[in-house]
Amino acid sequence: MTKDSKNHKKNIKIKTDLLIYISFVILLIIYTCAILYNINSHFIHVTEDTSGQNGIAALNLNKYGFFNLKFGFFTSFIRDPQNTGPSYAHHPTLFLLPTALVYKLFGASEATTRLGLFFYILIALTLFFFALKKLFSAKLALLTTLFFIIMPGAIYYGKSFELTVFTVPASLITWSLFVFYYLNQNEKHKKIFFWLFILSILIGCQMAWFYYFMPMGIWIFLLTPPGKQIAKRKILLFILPLILFFSFGLTMLQFYLLNGPNFWNDLISAFGFRTKAEGLPFSYWISRIWWITQLNITWILAITGILGILAWLFKIKRNYKLLFFMPIILQPFFVLLIFRQWATHPFGVIPFLGAISLGSAILFDYILEKNKAFSIFIIMIALSSSVYLSIQKLKFFYNDFLILREEDIALAKEVGSKVNDGDICLGRNPQGVGVDGILAWYMSKNVDTTENCPKKGAPLAFVFHPGFGEYTQNEIKNFEQYNYKFLGCAGFLCVMQKE
Repeated sequence: MTKDSKNHKKNIKIKTDLLIYISFVILLIIYTCAILYNINSHFIHVTEDTSGQNGIAALNLNKYGFFNLKFGFFTSFIRDPQNTGPSYAHHPTLFLLPTALVYKLFGASEATTRLGLFFYILIALTLFFFALKKLFSAKLALLTTLFFIIMPGAIYYGKSFELTVFTVPASLITWSLFVFYYLNQNEKHKKIFFWLFILSILIGCQMAWFYYFMPMGIWIFLLTPPGKQIAKRKILLFILPLILFFSFGLTMLQFYLLNGPNFWNDLISAFGFRTKAEGLPFSYWISRIWWITQLNITWILAITGILGILAWLFKIKRNYKLLFFMPIILQPFFVLLIFRQWATHPFGVIPFLGAISLGSAILFDYILEKNKAFSIFIIMIALSSSVYLSIQKLKFFYNDFLILREEDIALAKEVGSKVNDGDICLGRNPQGVGVDGILAWYMSKNVDTTENCPKKGAPLAFVFHPGFGEYTQNEIKNFEQYNYKFLGCAGFLCVMQKE
C-alpha cells in the first residue's frame, strides 16, 4: 500500500469519525431542547409530588450538611437540627445528591429541581454511546441514542426528580465502564477502568434498589463464553456479590442510625407492598403495564424493541459478543418480575428505556444488513411515526395528566406567607396522590397530613374538590364535623377554615 493511499484512508476515517461525533452531538442537542421544554413549569403534573418532597429533602441536606443528617431522606423542612424527626427509610438516598449540587450552584427552582437527573443522564448517554461504538459499531450506537431520546418517558421522566429514574443512568454508566475495562489493552488504563467500574457499583447501589439487577446481570454474563474471556473474571465473580452485600449493609446501617431498630419492620412492610400485586387480577396487571408502556415508550418502539431483543437472541449463535447486552436486557425484566406492584406506577417501565432503545437499534441494524435501501425507508416510517406518537404522549403528560392546577399553586404561594408549620391540614384523595410535598415546597411550610389532623384544629384545611366524587365529599363532611367551614375552591384544591 502506497503512502498516498494510507493517507487517503486515514483522511476518510477522520472525516467519518467527525461525522459520527457531530451526529451524536446533534442528537444530544435535540434531546436537550426536548428536555428544556416546560422546564420552568410548576409541579402540577403526574409524579411531580416527588419533586416537592425530594426537593425539600435536598434543601435540608444542603442547609444542615449531608454528614450531619447522615444522608437522610427528610421529606419535611427541618427547623431544629437537633430534632429532625424520622427519615423516610424505604430507599437508598444518594439520588438526592445531583439535585442538591445543582441547588447549591444555581439555587432552588422548578428548573434546577429537574436538571439534576438530566445532567446525570447526559453523562450516561455519552459513556453508553462510546461503549456501544467501541464494542460493536457507530451505527448501532447512533441508532440506540436516537431511539432513546425520542421516547416520551425518556423526555418527561428524564427531567423528573423521581428516584426510580436514577436507575437508568446509573446502570448505563456501570455497563459502559465494564465494556471499557474489557476492551482496553493498556494495563494502566485497564486498572483505572476496573476501579471506576467498582466505584460505579458502589454509587449505583446507593441510588435505587432497582439498580442492583445491573451488577447481578453482569455477574450472570461472566458465566457465558464471552464472559469467560474477561480479565480477572474469577475475582469479579467473587467480588461482585460482596459489593452488593456491602452496599446493602451500608444502607441498612444508615437506616438504623436514622430511625433506630424499628426501621426494619417498616422497610419489610414497604418492600412487601411493592413486590405484590394483591387484589389486581393478572389480566388487569398486564393491561396496566401495556398502557404504561405505550405512555412512556409508544407501541411502535415497544414492538420494535421486543422484536430487536428476539433478533438479538437469534444472532447470538453467530456472534457471542452480543451476550454483552445481556445485563441491559435482563435488568428491567428482573425489576418487572419482582417489583410487581411498583411497576403499575406511571413510571413503572422506565428501567426498560435502555433495553428498548438498544433492541430497536439491533432490529434496524439487522434489517439494514439485508436490504439497505428498503431498510432506510422502513426506518424513516417507524421513526417519523414514533416521533409523532411521542409528541402526543408528551402533550398528554403536560396538559392532561395533572395532579394539581396552576390555581392550586397560586393558592399555596398566597397562603404560605400567612401560616406557620402545621397550620394547614391536608385532606386525602381517592387516588392516594400525596401533594403535600408540592404544597410544602411552594409554601416553605410543613403540611399536616396525619389522619387525626382535623382533631388538632389547624386554622386552615386543604381538601380535594367535591367534584371528584363520593370519597372527597365524605372527606369534606368529616372536616365539617370538626367545625371547619367550606370557603371555596381554587383548582383541584378547596379551602376550609376552622371556626
